[in-house]
Amino acid sequence: PSTGESPFDDSHNAAAQTACDSQDAAVATPTREWAAALGLAHLITNGGETPRHVWGQTIDTVHILVPVARHTRAREIDCKFNRLKLALRVGNEARIAGDLSFPVTVDECTWEIEEAGCLHVTLVKENCTRECSTSGFEWWPAPFQDDPAIDVSECAVGNDLRELPGHTKTAMERAMWDEKNKTPEERAADEELRKASAQMAKDAANMEASRERAMMDPKKKAVFEMMREKFPDIPVEFR
Repeated sequence: PSTGESPFDDSHNAAAQTACDSQDAAVATPTREWAAALGLAHLITNGGETPRHVWGQTIDTVHILVPVARHTRAREIDCKFNRLKLALRVGNEARIAGDLSFPVTVDECTWEIEEAGCLHVTLVKENCTRECSTSGFEWWPAPFQDDPAIDVSECAVGNDLRELPGHTKTAMERAMWDEKNKTPEERAADEELRKASAQMAKDAANMEASRERAMMDPKKKAVFEMMREKFPDIPVEFR
């Protein structure tokens, strides 16, 4: 007599579960279409695509969308923010590690799992922090120095200016006009200045890291403290 059970039920269920697990473990390709399908197209305006992520920006923030497996949990994310660097690990895999194009306000940078399969990293531009006395206007050509650069002359503010105080809005509008009307020579000079500033910041970070390593050696630490006391105005670098 028939029991109503198929001899193929177990294998069918196992195959279905395997297919489901494979789908959960799959990582999408970072494209504008992928972001739009998740309802996140508003985060990637004024940005671009790379093999690692898609990104966009406003006048004061940079948004980076990184594909991850659908089952990824917050405890698997290790995201370290530095003023000029970002390092992101998902589980045991290093997903992003590089030098940022411009400095960020570290305490205001965040990350979250925006949708199943999407990690959203938000960087706050240091030069556009509204509380900063030296706040200004800048479009990033790319989040990282080794990313493909976009044409920042095509970036648009949209409705962002409505959220700014009157005096800041006026300054932003003036900066936008100046940026749009720059000559090729001025743009080239700006790029050289950006590279020089990034190199200076990188050298300063390397010097600080070198000093921290040297402080682990009691003899070097004693020499450093002695020289700092006698020559407080002279920078000391250990290698």
